[in-house]
Amino acid sequence: MLSSSKESFSHAVIRRFFGKRPSLEWVEEKAKYWALSRPCMVSLTIKGYFIFRFNSAEDKAYILSASPPANREETKICFLPWSPGQEETE
Repeated sequence: MLSSSKESFSHAVIRRFFGKRPSLEWVEEKAKYWALSRPCMVSLTIKGYFIFRFNSAEDKAYILSASPPANREETKICFLPWSPGQEETE
């Protein structure tokens, strides 16, 4: 069970937006337009971080290298790789 859970995050990145935090629905809608092989899963943590789970290493690499624009005033987006036990403040 634990290995299955870790595996579901093997292609995950974590992000906190700078400026006013957008809604989960807004982020999910923007993610639909990224050039990914399959849609990603987006979740919001209690501390206001977004976790994006991708279906492939290629999609994760694309996001980490391209950092697609958020197209929203005062909102900047930048992604970091996620790893088990990672502190959300990193």
